[in-house]
Amino acid sequence: MVEISSKKDQEAVLKRLRAAKAVDFAEPVPNHWLTAAGPDPLRNRQWGLPAIRWFDKTRPDAADVHVAVLDSGIDEGHADLKDAIEDYHRGPNQARDFLGHGTHVSGIIAATFNNVVGITGVANCRLHCWKIFLDPPAGSTKQKFDFDTYSQGLAAILDSDIKVVNLSIGGELHSQTEQILFNELAASGVIVVAAMGNEFEEGNPIEYPAAYDGVTAIGAIDEVDRRASFSNTGTHIALMAPGANVLSTVPRQKASLASSVDYDSWSGTSMATPHVAGCAALLYAAKPRSKASADAIVKRLKTKARKVPAMKGKSTTKEYGHGVVDIAAAL
Repeated sequence: MVEISSKKDQEAVLKRLRAAKAVDFAEPVPNHWLTAAGPDPLRNRQWGLPAIRWFDKTRPDAADVHVAVLDSGIDEGHADLKDAIEDYHRGPNQARDFLGHGTHVSGIIAATFNNVVGITGVANCRLHCWKIFLDPPAGSTKQKFDFDTYSQGLAAILDSDIKVVNLSIGGELHSQTEQILFNELAASGVIVVAAMGNEFEEGNPIEYPAAYDGVTAIGAIDEVDRRASFSNTGTHIALMAPGANVLSTVPRQKASLASSVDYDSWSGTSMATPHVAGCAALLYAAKPRSKASADAIVKRLKTKARKVPAMKGKSTTKEYGHGVVDIAAAL
């Protein structure tokens, strides 16, 4: 082996050596690299990250951005989540996430990056979790909504540092109380993202909180950029995001909605919504909380969304909204 000082000199030396009758062949020393999956071993199974172009641009540090998740709870001791949790409000309930839904949603947003464990979240933000479903009977998937904890959580966000709220929940009843809360949150600079719902094949109802004024409604695409068959449509839809077979965190103890422990792949607009919440957190980094900032971020996510073939050249449709969230373009 011979070390050559420059590429130009290397090419000249190779040319002379290859011309020599005493030399069988001459070539540059080949380069190789490790083929492990990387610092987070399951990252290559997260098809949602390349779908939102997460790898295509350097992302800002969102460590000071606070994001609220109002859901079924969270596994506080999960290796991929414990360092991201700022606080956990669970009212009269046990700490355990019996359903697993909130843990799955939280992992999509903020699973710890480069900790040599599991998956990678969209943003390295701080999580504030509210458990808004009462503990179900053992082994049950029953979901009993706790409106008191939910409404108190939304009200508490007004007087906090929280900039983004993820609501992977649905319902068909319009509430004036909720609309007032969302109006106040929007006026204070909080971005609220909510799931469109999964009942397209059961009548495609309008669901709340996604359909409230001041809320950004999110639908789900599959791995080939088509609307997931279950994803609701409507004129209020804003964006699409990965929502089919999405790998994320689930509780370390068996949860009633999970088929395994630690990590599991789920489908739903519930999974699409936290992709957008994480993108909003990245765009909100180093910006003060204000209505102007929040409005500008939501507008940018919409205008920079990636169009898909099914939109047929239109800027927005009731099936896809403005398109698929594209964090590289938005940044």
